[in-house]
Amino acid sequence: MSEKMTVLVAEDHPVNMKIIRFMLEKNNCLVHEAENGLEAVELFRKIRPDLVILDIQMPELDGLDACREIRRLEREEESGRTPISALSANASTEDREEARNAGMDHFVSKPVTSENISELLGKVTSKALSGETESVTDKIFGYGKLLETFSGNRDIVGSLLEEFLEGLPEMLDRLDHFLSEGDLASLERTAHSLKGQMLNLHASSASEAFAALERTAREKNAGSIRKYREQCDDAVVDLIQEIQGYLTT
Repeated sequence: MSEKMTVLVAEDHPVNMKIIRFMLEKNNCLVHEAENGLEAVELFRKIRPDLVILDIQMPELDGLDACREIRRLEREEESGRTPISALSANASTEDREEARNAGMDHFVSKPVTSENISELLGKVTSKALSGETESVTDKIFGYGKLLETFSGNRDIVGSLLEEFLEGLPEMLDRLDHFLSEGDLASLERTAHSLKGQMLNLHASSASEAFAALERTAREKNAGSIRKYREQCDDAVVDLIQEIQGYLTT
């Protein structure tokens, strides 16, 4: 890389941080350090790095919630999507899926090596050079990707979207019913189903919001459930407006 890539790294263990910094600087990166998720979010606001690497397990705010907060800031400010990588000693399929659902693009498993750091930087650089960045519209709804799936047949895509919009209010009502009843198991299942629907529509922001609600219900974190439920509504409003725009053109 001829130009320095600005990388924000959140890692609470000083030895691990020193190793990662060395590897990144060896690859011509400018490194900014954060000791926890809260620091990472604040630094992100200030420097807007080219890449963020978040350790999953950190004090104050873990890597998953830090990623969700960064994605919320991007939606709020209508800025581009910054590549974010998880950093974890746990690399099971479930761990990787949880990171992806939180809004992370990549996953680096510990122990960190020169090879997996170089691979990560290569993925981020090649995606940027090829123009494969995700616009705000793409995050709301992947109409173009749906067209590709159905070989450009706009009638099929339109019918699919109308069916989705028709069934959405009932699903959201079920969420609110389970929330009011304190039925967190049913709330988790419904949020999981909605997350899947959003993923099928390539609606990144909405899928991330419902994934956060699903996780919070699974962990029985009653204090945060309403906050994540409201974030789902915000994402759904944007999604509905975007879909209706395509259906009326």
